Amino acid sequence: MYRNCECREKNFYFFENKFTKNSELIKYDINYPQINISSESLYNKDYKIYNIQNLNNKIYNDAIKFKELLEKIALEHEEIYKEKAFKYQVEGYTQFFVTYSEKNIISILVEIFIVTKVFNKKFSLKSYNWDTIEGKELKLEDLFIRSVDYKKLINNYIKNKIYFFIKKVVLKESVKIKNFI
Repeated sequence: MYRNCECREKNFYFFENKFTKNSELIKYDINYPQINISSESLYNKDYKIYNIQNLNNKIYNDAIKFKELLEKIALEHEEIYKEKAFKYQVEGYTQFFVTYSEKNIISILVEIFIVTKVFNKKFSLKSYNWDTIEGKELKLEDLFIRSVDYKKLINNYIKNKIYFFIKKVVLKESVKIKNFI
């Protein structure tokens, strides 16, 4: 396992951890974040350490599950290798992006990429949104106000943009026509 300090954001240090392997059957480079609280924040008790540790455990366990999945797929393909003498590596990669908002929410996006055969590629995204004060994972419904009709809000926004765009274009065209006459 590899560990490198990526950055510091407000009261947190974000570290990059990594599992790597490159053998005849399998190749992976699994990057995942670990979050540490700065010592001054711990001293001031701004954040409870177990809140962050819960998030770190969840991310670490997901990285381990991904690694185990790749190893399981590689073992299954090993049987095919023996029978058909067709060799290829099972490959897996992850990359992550971390953001921190003023509302004490850490958002982590993990890109997951798997290659199981020469042309069989899979890509997916996994996200973690964590309230660092409450110490709980946020779901999509936690990020929005329930009483707001977002579909209507977005549609009205789009209609207004179209209206003002058309108005602007029509005004330009009418000025051109007026100047032409």
